[in-house]
Amino acid sequence: MERVIIYDSDCGLCKGVVRFIRRRSRGGDFYFVAQQSDEGKSLIDKLSIPPEDTNTVILITKERYVLRSTAVLYILKDMGWPWRLFYVFRVVPVSIRDGVYRFVARNRRRVFRSS
Repeated sequence: MERVIIYDSDCGLCKGVVRFIRRRSRGGDFYFVAQQSDEGKSLIDKLSIPPEDTNTVILITKERYVLRSTAVLYILKDMGWPWRLFYVFRVVPVSIRDGVYRFVARNRRRVFRSS
């Protein structure tokens, strides 16, 4: 597994994003694991990811992980053209990017129903 995306399978927005990535990324670029699955829990434990950091998207690459907006930007970059253009937002301070990410995350279940 080169790049693993751990996502919340109880979240409609998260499942929609997984479908979006699957349709638009080059085949086999990412391996998706639900946070709620045994495999997801095992990976989270193996990397000693603090509990407060598990209610977010997690991208694992080569035994290292990134969270929230940084994970999203790396995923978009790895998806290739034209999605990699969004990587330019890496220059925005993490506090601002993650602030936007947390706002969306707080409201995701209300706006995007799980299906």
